[in-house]
Amino acid sequence: MVRVKTGKAKIKTKVLAVRSSAKTVKQVKKLKLPSKNTLLKLFILLVIVAGVGVFLFRNKSLFVVALVNNEPVFRVSLDQRMTARYGSDTLDEIVGEMLIRQAAKKNNVIVAKAEVDNKLAEIEKTLNGKISLAEALAQQGDTVENFRSRVELQLILEKLTAGETLVSEQEVTDYLEKNRASLVATDEAGMRAEGRQTLFSQKQTTALRQYFSNLRTQAKIVKFL
Repeated sequence: MVRVKTGKAKIKTKVLAVRSSAKTVKQVKKLKLPSKNTLLKLFILLVIVAGVGVFLFRNKSLFVVALVNNEPVFRVSLDQRMTARYGSDTLDEIVGEMLIRQAAKKNNVIVAKAEVDNKLAEIEKTLNGKISLAEALAQQGDTVENFRSRVELQLILEKLTAGETLVSEQEVTDYLEKNRASLVATDEAGMRAEGRQTLFSQKQTTALRQYFSNLRTQAKIVKFL
C-alpha cells in the first residue's frame, strides 16, 4: 500500500516555483538596457545611413551613367575613356584659362559683367534675329554659360595687351597706300576707319597669341595626366 503525502508535495512545488521566479527576476535585473548615449548613436547612425541612401538614389548618375539591358555602365569607365580621348586637350584648355585669370589678378585687370553682356549682345546682333545666340550655340553643342566664360577670357586678354594694339595715324596712311584698291569704303574718312580697324585686328591677334604663349612659357606647369 502506497501513501501519498499530498500536503508536503504541494508545499515543495510552491517552494520550487518561488525559487524559479526569484531566479528569473535576478536574470532580468542582470540584463542591461542600452544607455541614452547608445540610443542616440544608433539614431544618428540610422539617419546617416538613410541620408546616404537618399543621396545615392538622387545622384545615381555620379556612379552609373547608363543601363544596357539592366547591366550598368559605370561613370568611372566613361571618365577613363573620355580622359584617354580628350583629356590632354581639355587639360590644356583648363590650364590656359587659369593662366589668364592669374595674369588678370596679378595686373588688377577686371572685366565687369556689363562688359560681357554688351559683347554677347553685339555677337547676337550679327545673327540678324534669325536665331538666338543660345540656339546657335546649342547647334554647335555649346552653351551660353561656356561661351560667356570664353568671351570674358577674351576681354581679359584684350585688356592685358591693350598697350600693344595701338594704331598710329602714320600706320593707317601707310596701309591705305598699299591697300586702297581693296577697301570697301569709298570716302577718305571711311577708308581710314576701315584701315585702322584692320590694323587693330591684326595687331590684336598677334599680341594675344604672343602674350598667351609667354604666359605658358613662363609658368611652372606640372601635369600628372
